[in-house]
Amino acid sequence: MTHRLFSAMAVAGTLLLAQLAVAQVAVPSLNEPGSPTQWTAPAVGRVPSPHGGYATDSEEIAAERPRATRRLAPVGSRHFQMETSVDYQTENDTAAKREQISFPTLLRYGLSEHVEVQMQGNMYTFQNISGGSNVNGFGDLFFGSKWAALDGGGLLPSLGFAGRLGLPTGSNSVSGNALQPQAETIMSWDMPWEMTLDGNLGMDLPPKDAAGDRFVRLTYGAAVERPLPFWSDRLNAFVEFAGAVPLKSQKSGTHLFGTGVGFRIRDNMQLDTFGRFGLSKSSPDVQTGLGFSWRL
Repeated sequence: MTHRLFSAMAVAGTLLLAQLAVAQVAVPSLNEPGSPTQWTAPAVGRVPSPHGGYATDSEEIAAERPRATRRLAPVGSRHFQMETSVDYQTENDTAAKREQISFPTLLRYGLSEHVEVQMQGNMYTFQNISGGSNVNGFGDLFFGSKWAALDGGGLLPSLGFAGRLGLPTGSNSVSGNALQPQAETIMSWDMPWEMTLDGNLGMDLPPKDAAGDRFVRLTYGAAVERPLPFWSDRLNAFVEFAGAVPLKSQKSGTHLFGTGVGFRIRDNMQLDTFGRFGLSKSSPDVQTGLGFSWRL
């Protein structure tokens, strides 16, 4: 019952975000005019620096990758953006060693300056299990949307919401064989020294684990990003913590520390690389990848 209720809530949330986009919802300010603490936030659709903010026709690409922590910046009205990579992951447990190469790809389209729709999935996965057979195939597809709802100021963050629903469209050997809802709140603060702090807090319902159990998880992420001083107009670096905590006793969570860089080769193109390292027994030992993003 809990699984069905959470799936229904995620679907309803995704549809609501899309309806708000079509209705061209106005973005209210968190600060009333004339207030002693009033701060003029960058309007949604603007990017104050190359490392974050909101993309526009004339300014830099703001890709969600290569971070696990989702970025608030929407792609911009009537813009299309592709983000893809080749990723490598390794994990050792008591039974076997698993190595995986995959090609995660995210497609984004802006319905307005504040809302976008998304499609994401692993285009193909190669998994090698020591002492066992290889597992190859196409991954499941996720459909969703993201809404940049409020501009922040001072201690108040800019705020957004995102939802996705995974469908069992992949190969039998790779597919989760179940609906996989995700819902997330996205927060962003402009910090001193050109830094940006982004935070995510949400819930998801992944497929059954190796023991055959299925349960809701609390998901989180926090990332600090800034331009590097020796090439500040092109090169950004970040560090982050991200993971998921099962809302069921006797199940261990997934916790990762990550770092990476993004290099903007043109205003609408980015190359990136990253590394993540597991902090718990149920986490992958190492994740790394090389990616490319292109905004049209």
